[in-house]
Amino acid sequence: MERLLKKTQKLEEDYKFSARRYSRFSNYITFPAVIITSVASIFSFLSTSEFVPRETKDYSIVTVAIFSTVASTLQTIGASCEFNVKSLKFREASHEFNKISDRIFFEMENPNEQDFIDKIEKQIEGVKTSCKFLPLEAPLKTQGDYGPV
Repeated sequence: MERLLKKTQKLEEDYKFSARRYSRFSNYITFPAVIITSVASIFSFLSTSEFVPRETKDYSIVTVAIFSTVASTLQTIGASCEFNVKSLKFREASHEFNKISDRIFFEMENPNEQDFIDKIEKQIEGVKTSCKFLPLEAPLKTQGDYGPV
């Protein structure tokens, strides 16, 4: 029972790590796209302003086109990689593994359920299946008697 608790705690940590990593990946793409879009909007305004010389307007139009292309590319990459979806799925799975760990802990303190191990194993497999993604490998933090944490 102790090994099962450690296993679910390890799964929870792995899935938390993956959720944080995919959230970070999403931010690396989303924030630059927002900033680039904002800068493109400023240059777009400048290209229509009467207070700006004609030559500067021409450069502004080219700059808007380039920035808009880069922003669209970043947004397309972010959407196709589904970093937000993966982060959410791993966060949900991590929460489920936490609930399973609590359930194991309470069963260790007060054993009263028949076929508990089989039920927990099915529940763990159900969480893994519902996540639909494999977790990223977390870097080794410590080495215990049950393997890397």
